[in-house]
Amino acid sequence: MLRLGFQAPLRSRPAMDSKDSQQGFSQPTEIAGRAAKPILAAGPVSAPATGLDVDRWGPWRSLDGPTTAPGVGCCSWADRLHVFARSWEAHVLWRLWDGATWSGWTDLGGQIDGAPTAVARGSNLVDCFARGADNRLWQATWNGSSWTSWTDLGGTLTSSPVAVSWGVDRIDVFAKSTANRLAHRMWSTASWGTWSDIGGPFVGAPAAVAPEPGRLDCFARGRLSRLFHRTWNGSAWGDWQELGGLLASDPAASSGGSGRIDVFALSMDNAVWQYSRIGNTWQGWTRLGGAMEGAPAATSSSETIDLLAYGLNLRLFHCRYS
Repeated sequence: MLRLGFQAPLRSRPAMDSKDSQQGFSQPTEIAGRAAKPILAAGPVSAPATGLDVDRWGPWRSLDGPTTAPGVGCCSWADRLHVFARSWEAHVLWRLWDGATWSGWTDLGGQIDGAPTAVARGSNLVDCFARGADNRLWQATWNGSSWTSWTDLGGTLTSSPVAVSWGVDRIDVFAKSTANRLAHRMWSTASWGTWSDIGGPFVGAPAAVAPEPGRLDCFARGRLSRLFHRTWNGSAWGDWQELGGLLASDPAASSGGSGRIDVFALSMDNAVWQYSRIGNTWQGWTRLGGAMEGAPAATSSSETIDLLAYGLNLRLFHCRYS
């Protein structure tokens, strides 16, 4: 049984022995260590773009802990922020901000490829998904006191998955298939549907949001590293639309409600950039700074956006809009 509770933040773990490197999902364990000392990362927030209160972004701060492999996911509910990372042993690591204090890192086990993803369907209901070393989709669920064991959901993934939810009885998962097209699978009430193809080809992992019940917005990096967008309106998918940009990473997306969607990605300068839709209008790209590597991760509430990314030093950084 996984012990939760707030332990000291993470310190580096020894390298994995060869006997531990086999495929398969291992049991969860906790990691203890030294207290976190937040520090500033390089790069201030840029001047405001039209329609955006860029001054509301705080500085980039290190979450401390070990140097971990690039690959981060997050989700939030009210004042709780759940952060998931990939360790050098290819395990899923989990850390919780409860509104006042960071927990330590907990090793959830697994043997994953790429970044984990997660959705919060309640204050004590979180689902984490990851692409296994076998290229299949795996899921573990937190019920507020313990994590379940990992469940094999099948599929043949060629990217990290992304998961979204618009309510307690709905989860949508997206990933890139072997044909470099986007595959979609939906869980409703008590059962999983089959995988469906929603177009492509694309590069890397997609991003998605569920800004309101009955609506899905999916984003992907397409030809010439440009951002593409497609919407589900509750009954049908619209056409793919090119939104431009020049992405140097897979995108991340978040939405705190039907009036706003925010998309994030790295550009060629290794900084994080933001592209937002307020109402029905897409704003210009805004530079949020940092010196980062790999795809960022984001989650929103009605009042805040939490953004996470790995620095070029492979430390995990956090920035908050409030």
